[in-house]
Formats: sequence, structure tokens, C-alpha cells
Amino acid sequence: MLRIAVLGLLVLGSTPAHADPVAPVKALMDLVVQVWSDNPPEDSEYFSAKRLETSFSDQFVQAFAAASKNPPFGLEEGQTSGYPFDYDVITYSQDGCPLEDVKITDTGKSDPVTSVKVTFRLWGCSEDATEKAVVSEVLFDVIEEGGRPVINDIKRVFEGESLSLVEEMQDIAKGADASGGNAQ
Repeated sequence: MLRIAVLGLLVLGSTPAHADPVAPVKALMDLVVQVWSDNPPEDSEYFSAKRLETSFSDQFVQAFAAASKNPPFGLEEGQTSGYPFDYDVITYSQDGCPLEDVKITDTGKSDPVTSVKVTFRLWGCSEDATEKAVVSEVLFDVIEEGGRPVINDIKRVFEGESLSLVEEMQDIAKGADASGGNAQ
């Protein structure tokens, strides 16, 4: 009986633990909250080289690299890439207030993607009651790659429609007119 218990513990101990799919989303959203705070950090790039390497899938990184070759304000002499967006791709805006009521929820897995939903209020400091009450929603597709969870796509929900950031980056790379933010 003791042997079976010990063997069971060994088997359980050798089973690989699956990493938390919410972790890369939470890390990114912690940065987003800081960026929109009254005291933004110096390192505020959502897609810094280190973050791209550790928190995003190969597909996402490739789409970002391709889109970076066609930034909205063009490239300066000697530049080969630039930031491909002229708005905040997480809040889907150019203006706003410190984020309020941030909620992160694992909404389930549909192999190989785990969907992580984030909701927040961007206009809490607004004097307009309707604007102040608006809850923004962002869906993150998280996959496992290299034994760790990584963000494969970011889908901003705008007027009931899910807008894929990967598809937008692919359009930017092709030189297509990307939608940009809602510039409230």
C-alpha cells in the first residue's frame, strides 16, 4: 500500500504543470494600467524586444515586425522600422483616464487557444456620466509555445465587433489603410 502511495506521488510529481494562461495577459495589463496612470513608467512599450520575446507568440512577433516596416508616420532616413500604430492598441484609443475596474477572466480553452477576457473603464475621470460608465472589452488569445503561455492575438471589442490586432498588423505590413483607434 505504501509503495502505491509513493509511486502515485512520484507520478504526480513528474506530471508537467501547465502554466497559467492568464499570466502573460496580467503582466501586460499591469503595464497598461501603469501607462494610463498619472505616473506612467519610463519603460512603457507594450511591444519592447524583451516583451515580444517572452510574452508573445512567434506569429504575433512576425506580424509586429512586418508592420513595423510601415509605421503611420513613415521612416526617417536610416531607419528600417518604427512603431506601427498611432493609438493605444489595448485601450483602442488615443485619450483616456487612468484605468478603473480592470477585470481579467479566463473564459475557457478551445484547443489550442485559451481566451482571456479583460474589461475596464477608460473614462472614469470624465464628467459625462454616459462616457464614464462605458466598459471596454479586450479578448486575448493565449496559446502554449515553447512550454509557456504566450499571447497570440489581441482582439479589441468595438461596437460589438471583435477587431484582431494580428490582422491589423498584416494589413499595415501590406500598406493597407489600418483602422487606427477610435480617437475619443
